[in-house]
Amino acid sequence: MSQWPVWEPVWQANHAYALTAVVIPTTFDGNTWRCTTAGTSGGTDPFIGVNPSITPTVTDGGVTWSVGTGFRQALQDGVVGIVRTFAAANPTILRAVRHTRPRSLTTVELPVFWVGDFNETIETSQGVRTRTMQGFSCYAADRLGEQMESDDRINFLVDVLTDLFTLNLHAAGGYSLFQHTATIDQEFDEGGVIFPGAEFQFGESKIAEGRD
Repeated sequence: MSQWPVWEPVWQANHAYALTAVVIPTTFDGNTWRCTTAGTSGGTDPFIGVNPSITPTVTDGGVTWSVGTGFRQALQDGVVGIVRTFAAANPTILRAVRHTRPRSLTTVELPVFWVGDFNETIETSQGVRTRTMQGFSCYAADRLGEQMESDDRINFLVDVLTDLFTLNLHAAGGYSLFQHTATIDQEFDEGGVIFPGAEFQFGESKIAEGRD
């Protein structure tokens, strides 16, 4: 049992929030919210239906929330969300979707898809902050079968996911986009066990936050 409490960033009803507390809505919308007036929250999620570019401050019972960035979360959530929807409709093509690489490819359901590292730059000018994801990768791995069979399965997976990414370039939100720029054949070696797969590379994705 962990000595640390469970991480619970999701907004809660009728909860006492201290100044600078941060939450995400019960249904993540690409933003975080920061408590700027301490108090007790109301009974319903105050962020539902709110456009933070128009309403950057929300009153919630005795709490006042101000919108914050959720760029990395939105990008990750967007990619994982569309791939999970695809996997649910195609359970023999993808059986698992993860936010990060599974601890072991020998125990996870295969084929599996996961998101790699995010590396970004940040520029601030006249109150506007521009965050640019300089590029990131996602990966897929499958069990090793007969060589031709494995190759055919990976090629099929690459083709259908390429279509999926192209059709969902705004998956991270209407003010951001991600661009699939390359696919590289991969083999993942875990203790001498080889898993065929692919790396999906994405180009710059950026968002400007701050003044309207």
